Amino acid sequence: MLSLIKKLRELLFWAPVSGVAYPNSAVLYETADIALADIMKLYERDPTCKSSIDLLAASTVGMGFYTTADETYPKATQAKAAVDDFCEDINLDGLLNDMAVRLIGCGNDFWLRLKPDRLTEFVRLPVDAVDKIALSSVQGLKLPYKVEGYHIRPIYQGTSGGALKPEAVLHWHIHQNVNSGFGVGLLQVLLHTLAVNNDKRPAYAWMKAKIERIMPKVFEKYAGPDV
Repeated sequence: MLSLIKKLRELLFWAPVSGVAYPNSAVLYETADIALADIMKLYERDPTCKSSIDLLAASTVGMGFYTTADETYPKATQAKAAVDDFCEDINLDGLLNDMAVRLIGCGNDFWLRLKPDRLTEFVRLPVDAVDKIALSSVQGLKLPYKVEGYHIRPIYQGTSGGALKPEAVLHWHIHQNVNSGFGVGLLQVLLHTLAVNNDKRPAYAWMKAKIERIMPKVFEKYAGPDV
């Protein structure tokens, strides 16, 4: 049933897109297998998941950015100071850590570039802001190969509409799924079921939650004093 729905969705969203924002080419709109907001709920509400992701992010970022300069350059000291001041002004170390948490957790982080030619003019988008990624396909085939734009969820859309050009978005991702354009983080693995032939294993997050619900009842029934 799920595979049939996915096929119907692909047929409905398979449409040519043209105009100012996109070239005249067939475009596939792909969504994440699991909503990124639902993935981050596991990070926010499960202590084990949060502590693990935070530890990995801290280990990855370390002490933050460390800048060096070519000492032979006459203005090396001023150049290094300018870069350090820039990093401090925009809190680049903090942004790096926040980005690492999202990247490791759900595999994606989106930054909106207000001015494409200036890195300082940007806004970090909510993790669930991007609803679909537009992917151009190989001519005559439904094989995505290039990101053509990002579609914003209706609740975040304004007067300019919900489509963003690819150059307007800094999409940080790891383990990118070529079929959807979205990255895949560690927490997706905990939320996916696994089906091999006729054998189906529930998601680890579901099994863990079930054990946590059962354990207090076990202690209440067997670990209390005898009556």
